[in-house]
Amino acid sequence: MLYDLAVIGTTVGKLSSEVRGLEPTLPWRAIVDTRNRIIHAYWQIDLAILAGVVERDLPAPENALDRLIETVEQSGL
Repeated sequence: MLYDLAVIGTTVGKLSSEVRGLEPTLPWRAIVDTRNRIIHAYWQIDLAILAGVVERDLPAPENALDRLIETVEQSGL
């Protein structure tokens, strides 16, 4: 789970502001900040809390990301 979140955060950090602007409701900064905490302060992470956040809060952003991927693929951005 930590590796996957780190990869997502790294990828999000490389997205252009144009792409991020297509889905302004996503918590872009929080995604990158979570990645940074996993990579640079992993000893401070409570895995039970993080697992709860993933289960409770990830479905909505996941759906938004799916829509964003579709939009980007169709538009060629």
